Amino acid sequence: MLKTLYVRVIITFIVAVLVGLISALFIAIMMYRDQLAAEVNREAVKYGQAYVDLYEQYGINEADKIIKILEPAESYTYELMNEKGWLKDNVHELFAAYGAIPGSSMANTVLAGEPVASIEFNIWGNAGIMLGTPLTIDNNRYALFMIPQSSNQLIILNKMIVVALILVLAIGGLCIVIAARYLVRPLKEMKQAVEVMASGRFDIQLRSVKRKDELGQLAKSFSVMAKEIGQMDEMRGQFVSSVSHEIQSPLTSIAGFSRMLMLDKVEDAEQKKRYLQIIYNESQRLSRLSDNLLKVAELDSAAPAFEPVTYDLDEQLRQVIVSFEPQWSAKSIEIELDLPHVKINADEDQLSQVWINIIGNAIKFTPDGGCINIDISFDAVDIKVSVSDTGCGFPPDEGYKLFERFYKADKSRNKELGGSGLGLSIAQKIVNLHKGKIGISNREEGGARVDVTLPSRAAKRKALSQPEKST
Repeated sequence: MLKTLYVRVIITFIVAVLVGLISALFIAIMMYRDQLAAEVNREAVKYGQAYVDLYEQYGINEADKIIKILEPAESYTYELMNEKGWLKDNVHELFAAYGAIPGSSMANTVLAGEPVASIEFNIWGNAGIMLGTPLTIDNNRYALFMIPQSSNQLIILNKMIVVALILVLAIGGLCIVIAARYLVRPLKEMKQAVEVMASGRFDIQLRSVKRKDELGQLAKSFSVMAKEIGQMDEMRGQFVSSVSHEIQSPLTSIAGFSRMLMLDKVEDAEQKKRYLQIIYNESQRLSRLSDNLLKVAELDSAAPAFEPVTYDLDEQLRQVIVSFEPQWSAKSIEIELDLPHVKINADEDQLSQVWINIIGNAIKFTPDGGCINIDISFDAVDIKVSVSDTGCGFPPDEGYKLFERFYKADKSRNKELGGSGLGLSIAQKIVNLHKGKIGISNREEGGARVDVTLPSRAAKRKALSQPEKST
């Protein structure tokens, strides 16, 4: 069973080389076999006819002597056969390899007066051509079979080809063994890295990242993935810790004050009412935190709910502002609006959550008697909603952290004002889902400004609205 890629690469190479070489050899044989046979056959026919003439003119014995005198090197191996069999007992096995056997169809064909040619061409043994020519001596029919000595050279050539194939396979196999180790090493390194990551460690270093080929690119991508997974694991730990802290604080308050009320240790009615109000407030805080966590989980899912409809964006903003009237009225905050009539195609419920989070933050951090500006601007492509306040702003070096989950720029003040630190994170998720952008900056005159840009191909201004002012 092939268990390693290393072994598979080597065996695949060997099989590929064998199939390629053998296929190439047999294709070459098929391409040149007829040409080679025709050339040998032409020479054999010429010499065969000369032999036939000698035998017919001088007889068997005299013709043998003449042939030996004229061709002492015997460029052809020849033998005579009649209806009884071979006339001499010497090289019958050589001829039999080509099918020339007394009583065979080949022998009978030649004895009947028809010449034949038998071609053998393979890489393992016999190779060449045998010619069978009929002749008549003293009214007796004979069959002259001849094998050119060049056939022996072909046999040697075949053996050379076989040896060459074996050497190519051996040397190529050695090279692929070395190359396979080089190819498989990065994969083994990444396998070990995966095992390390499975144990909870993500600070891995791969030497293969220095390679310039595809495996080097894979190693770089693997390292980036490991780093991102490590960051996600760290964020997960921070998330769990933050959630635990956010839940533990109100639970502690609820448990403490409810226990005091249960033990009847508070006799003052006003004090009891204050404790009950604290319990109620903390319960509401837990409820909001639960809703926000569910919203975050929904937005983090692979397919968050997204049901876009076309509606009036300016009207939606007015409704959100009206819903916050008790809060901004209690702090005597001035609300300035510049909301021209504009339609947008988006998920109405999700964008409503964005405005609730952003405007709610603006009201929360704007001091008593402050001012909040909300305006809309747009062109043929985008719609931009801006919310500005006159609060304390945020530290410039912490702006990039404001969209992180549970982050609070001023933790001491946030503890007094409440909030889970999820509002801007949820808003960013929803805006990204709409293929938009959200940013926050400090204003020169004080306070912060949040800009939300959303795409709207069909954004059309129906009427110019005058700036509105509410107090």
